[in-house]
Amino acid sequence: MTYGAVGSVKSILQETSSSFDTEVSACITSSDAYVDSLLLQKGLTVPSQVPQNIIDASNYFAAWMFRKKRDPESSWIFFTDAERFLNAYIDSKASIVGSVNGVVKVNSVGDDMAA
Repeated sequence: MTYGAVGSVKSILQETSSSFDTEVSACITSSDAYVDSLLLQKGLTVPSQVPQNIIDASNYFAAWMFRKKRDPESSWIFFTDAERFLNAYIDSKASIVGSVNGVVKVNSVGDDMAA
């Protein structure tokens, strides 16, 4: 499933040239996989209706990956923003279902929240 979009990433980068579309698209593929991996570490997956925080995280991670090839020092703002979006999503899930040792605990029917 693709979360990021070339147009969104280019907007974040303030880039209008179509000559970078293929490279931006490749960065989105990597950023989507990165988001999936970070969520799996917390015991989460992306729902079929992708939340805006996940879309934004993917777009900003892709912008970071693109920019770090050209200007590594200034690229970290994109990483920081992406991390904020992703952490907001993770924290919202953890506050709803709870977590154990940093892994989100999903309650089954009949489960209580006690850990």
